[in-house]
Amino acid sequence: YLSLSLSRWWALREKALGALLDSIADLLMLLSVAMPQNPDALWGSVDNQPLVSNTKRLGLTLLTLLSRSQRDNDEIMDLVDSGSLRQIEADILQDVPLKVRPMVLFPMMLR
Repeated sequence: YLSLSLSRWWALREKALGALLDSIADLLMLLSVAMPQNPDALWGSVDNQPLVSNTKRLGLTLLTLLSRSQRDNDEIMDLVDSGSLRQIEADILQDVPLKVRPMVLFPMMLR
């Protein structure tokens, strides 16, 4: 029984959460490569540090919200207190159904 439970847990982790983590990591890598952090670098004029930081912050918050949505936990104000969400983002998410909240963060990442 324990082996079956662990194998199911690992399959869920690998196929669902692993794919999500991979996509966030790929997005961060593409942003870092395509838009150099140094404004004086080869491609020039864009400093991507705020974009990369925002994407990383919201990517990790997305995982938290995904976990909370599966547990029917709709608390998000503690994420504002910890710095994972800004107040305006939390205000937007308050009006969004619990199961949809993680998906709303994807477009927020690239703004």
